[in-house]
Amino acid sequence: MVEVPSAVDRMLYEEGKELGPVMAELSGKVDIRSENGSMGAWTEDMFTRKDEFSVAMKAAMAPFFNTYYRL
Repeated sequence: MVEVPSAVDRMLYEEGKELGPVMAELSGKVDIRSENGSMGAWTEDMFTRKDEFSVAMKAAMAPFFNTYYRL
């Protein structure tokens, strides 16, 4: 997990803004979610939106293919 930058945290929770507009404002890119997402922006594309979904899918599927869950 990556810590949310303090500027983003403040804009989301104190100012009540949504993540898309916040990321557009900070990155200068429109529709960042269609590229590598906020995680890609925060990690310089070392961990992208695609990676997030891949990890989530693998974690969700693991119990169905792992004998430890059948004990």
